Amino acid sequence: MSNKEKQIYYEKRIQDFSSRRINHGEKPLCCSPHLHYHIEILYIKKGKTVAYADSQRFDVEDGDIFVSFSNQVHRFANYDPEEYVLLIVTPDFSPELTTLLTESLPESNLLRDADRFPTLVSLLYRIDEEINHPRENSDLVIRGALTSFFAELLRHMPLTRTRSSETRTLRTVVDFCSKNYNTPLSLISLEKELHISKYYISHLFGDRLGISFSDYINSIRVSHACRCLLQTDMSVTEVAGFVGFNTSRTFNRAFIRHMGIPPSEYRKHHACDIGSPSLPIPISPQTESLNPEMLPNCELETRQIQN
Repeated sequence: MSNKEKQIYYEKRIQDFSSRRINHGEKPLCCSPHLHYHIEILYIKKGKTVAYADSQRFDVEDGDIFVSFSNQVHRFANYDPEEYVLLIVTPDFSPELTTLLTESLPESNLLRDADRFPTLVSLLYRIDEEINHPRENSDLVIRGALTSFFAELLRHMPLTRTRSSETRTLRTVVDFCSKNYNTPLSLISLEKELHISKYYISHLFGDRLGISFSDYINSIRVSHACRCLLQTDMSVTEVAGFVGFNTSRTFNRAFIRHMGIPPSEYRKHHACDIGSPSLPIPISPQTESLNPEMLPNCELETRQIQN
């Protein structure tokens, strides 16, 4: 796994519902490991990709549905151009289902040959249509269709274990880190601020996210540093301090570890690429503030549904 693939980001989404439908393979699936509160649903109409949920790998092919549940670390690594529908939806769409969908995990994140269940696929397309072409009462239609979709999906994708305490703790920690990444952060400081054992926090990052706490914090800081290097005229030293690094040396070492090149070279090589959809800026904890054209390939062109 490359340095970039080792980065794991907590993505804070402000849209309740997002959808992308690709019919000719023009936007392949590919993104860095990340997690978010929302549920991600991928239906491959034609083609194949590799999907990861936590530490498990799934080969997703024609007619399959892959679902990443709330706060599961996931990513896609494409093989060939695919035709697919990708939905990202809040688990709060139905009060009756929120607890089930946020505190449980499936036996398997992959449903093979979902085309066997035409109602399921039909609902998925209906949701995509309402998100991308909203009409009067589209929000109600989407929520109702999602309720029907998951009622049907969970017949064929059984849930196995609850993780309520772990999930709440992880969400609390990553949310705190995303808001305070540019301040001095350590396991000890989090223990004092959040009243959660530093050993338990370390366990969550190591076992659940597969990354050390320090590497996670540095990945967030490097993510923000990438934007600063390309969107401001701050010096490298100023950027280092702005995103929370104590010294330029520590910043350079962390940046090279995550991005493969020093920050000065990153700025030089990518300054002319601003606005390009292939710009290698990783997902950050606050992607909602970015221009969509500057996000990784897995990020969606989103439309917020009005309540």
